[in-house]
Amino acid sequence: IVLAATSFFSVFAQVGGELQGPVRPVAPVQTGPRSEFRATHYDVRASLDTVGQVLTAQAKVDFTANVASRVVEVELNRNLKVNSVSDTTGNAVLFDRGENDPEKLRVTLPDGVPAGANVTLQFDYSGPFASEGVGSPSSVRLASIGKNGASLLLPARWFPLTDFPANRYTAEFRI
Repeated sequence: IVLAATSFFSVFAQVGGELQGPVRPVAPVQTGPRSEFRATHYDVRASLDTVGQVLTAQAKVDFTANVASRVVEVELNRNLKVNSVSDTTGNAVLFDRGENDPEKLRVTLPDGVPAGANVTLQFDYSGPFASEGVGSPSSVRLASIGKNGASLLLPARWFPLTDFPANRYTAEFRI
């Protein structure tokens, strides 16, 4: 199984919903992070059920606080059900899905974290990836799991992302 952990949309910059390319000026450099926490490292263990077209995964994610906060916001595919979120000691942490944007997952830490500090969270989640396009209204297949193989592209948000597509991080994936 081959997985692509990079965005195939990275050829173009996107600003205000408009694609920037050879005929448009290059967008200015982003001046600051868009979220309060930035993912810096992922350790993802996932299994794929090719018959049921289901992904089951555990993602241990290291975050760095951009500002003092206690709310970590990530993007995760709306088809993936979050079973639990816990801290490094295994204690459950409160989380909820965004009402207006079901790809947003908000995790509320028990205590505030100062800017520049690190926090690690463990996400346990699972869900179906049907053969049609997932995570996008376009006809592009961003994720699929089938008898002949699987394809999990980054824009499908099959693991918890911050500041997509601009964030840079290290990762280890075990599929």
